[in-house]
Amino acid sequence: MRHYQFTMVELLTIIIMICLLTGLLLPALSGSINRAKLAACGNNLRQIGQSVQLYCADNNGMIPNILRGMEENSIPVLRLPGNMVLALGRLMDFYVDNAHIFGCPGSPGYQEADVEKLWQGNTMVWTAYLYRGQNNNFSGKLNSPENFNKAYIMDFACITNQGEQFAPHNYLAVNILYNDCHIENRPNNKTPFRYYTAQAARHGEITPDCTKLWQHADNRK
Repeated sequence: MRHYQFTMVELLTIIIMICLLTGLLLPALSGSINRAKLAACGNNLRQIGQSVQLYCADNNGMIPNILRGMEENSIPVLRLPGNMVLALGRLMDFYVDNAHIFGCPGSPGYQEADVEKLWQGNTMVWTAYLYRGQNNNFSGKLNSPENFNKAYIMDFACITNQGEQFAPHNYLAVNILYNDCHIENRPNNKTPFRYYTAQAARHGEITPDCTKLWQHADNRK
């Protein structure tokens, strides 16, 4: 039996071909993974929207309140230190079984397991999603005529003045939930307030001015 031995040139050629194929396949694989995360994120938002509808049905049509005096501030927080529940955190127990739904698989540091772990402790709990409350003329009654075609929950993308980041989907896209429970996927940009990225003075500032973000989201053109 004749044994074929590869020459050094042939081995190098094979290695180069493998590297080239890997370089071609990895972007496609990465793109598929990112699309899957975006779809899973949209599914989480849709479930949150359905839970808000149930909450409203039991509360005279009113959306979950943030805190007295802060109703007109957008917020990405479920609970303050000391177990003070607010905003979308009010859905827990009766309308949502598990806090993981408030995490986004495409948001580093704020994925489903991250949010669920925080919820089990006695600390502030951030969500991957920005909740509008009654910011920028959004009515407290979800299905009121003035809320027609308006957004009220979206991926929370934010950069602080110190450079800390909330970076869902690499700032390339956001999922946005509208009052009729449909989801829209919009392109995003890292530049603050150009599209759907906010800017906060520091990490832990829970009420950055998000008016422009909602104006962009409500613009259907």
